[in-house]
Amino acid sequence: MYTQIIKVYDDISPVVTGLKDTFCIREGADCLADMDITVTATDNCTDKVTLETQFLMVAPGQTTDADKMIRFPGSDSKWTWKDLGNGKFQIVYKGLPVGTHDLIVVIRDECGNLSKATRIPFVVADCKGPAPICINGLSTELMPNGSGGGMMAVWASDFVASDIYDCYGQGETKNGLKLVEKYSINRVGEPVDQNQPVSIWIVMTLVHQYWLKSARLG
Repeated sequence: MYTQIIKVYDDISPVVTGLKDTFCIREGADCLADMDITVTATDNCTDKVTLETQFLMVAPGQTTDADKMIRFPGSDSKWTWKDLGNGKFQIVYKGLPVGTHDLIVVIRDECGNLSKATRIPFVVADCKGPAPICINGLSTELMPNGSGGGMMAVWASDFVASDIYDCYGQGETKNGLKLVEKYSINRVGEPVDQNQPVSIWIVMTLVHQYWLKSARLG
């Protein structure tokens, strides 16, 4: 009589997946956004897997520099995570700036196999543009141009009724937002062009027509 020992083991690593998502910054506040991503781990033997938080991190700007990674848990308690069951984990990090970043995740199965350090890309975006308050019915007088016509420079900024502040303005800072100083006049659906030329025709009589051309309305 003899005893035969049979060992059955699994050396296949689990696989981590997650959808690329976009998160909008908080306009009028800190101009940052909170990442909230659900990742899914699949294993060939079981759905009982573990999130390895010691490897959990965000790579700002998709950096590969280890010194620039935002690691879990950090001293600011911006990280939270939750096991949703069936190999799904909800991971939250609060306060990220505009850009394309990566969430880096590692999962362990019950046999001790670790997944690859999986990068899940996501985008933090400024989703809402500033809403200017414009003057309706702006009028101006034409000045003779010496050639029988008339001319006058009208700037897009002349139509602005009040100052606008935005996360990504260009001027002075007020309450954490910057003054918007760049404007343009464009047809709906066309690309924004601050040097858009505009022709304005004015009919005085049946025989006299005047027009002006501004090289820039911005």
